[in-house]
Amino acid sequence: MEIKVAVNKKLISRERATALAEKKARRLKIEPIVVKAELCYKKIYFIKMMAYAARTPFKPKKTGYVVYYDSVMDKGGLTANIPETNIMTVSDDIVFESVHTLEDLQEKKADFIEKFILKNYLLKRPDLEEIGIEEVHLPYWSCKFVPNDKQEGILINAATGKYNI
Repeated sequence: MEIKVAVNKKLISRERATALAEKKARRLKIEPIVVKAELCYKKIYFIKMMAYAARTPFKPKKTGYVVYYDSVMDKGGLTANIPETNIMTVSDDIVFESVHTLEDLQEKKADFIEKFILKNYLLKRPDLEEIGIEEVHLPYWSCKFVPNDKQEGILINAATGKYNI
């Protein structure tokens, strides 16, 4: 399967991801033993927006925004830019299956725009123009714990080291 993968010059190592997962397991009061850690990819949608704020008699002020939407966790947010991508061939089993599709994003897009962009404008709302939507796969370490009652595993962003699940 060919996917667009974010270009990352430096990913955290498997050992570092395992150590982070064990640290999180201790906080969750789970036996901190990671059985398996593998590099996987998760689909993220990036919506590029341009806001034109009217300032009569002057030209409108242009501000660019990028809203992201996680197709697995059904969450979104605002980010600085869309990461550079390369097309890569990977096996199907290391790509997380999308729970939410582009149609779900279209339904929630108005909420994301209101929550992340329009809340910054108090008096007059800007005119918004959607420039495009890009689909990018981000690398994550999928760490599985020893079987327990609380949580079976955790996702760690391979670029930043932040926990995701």
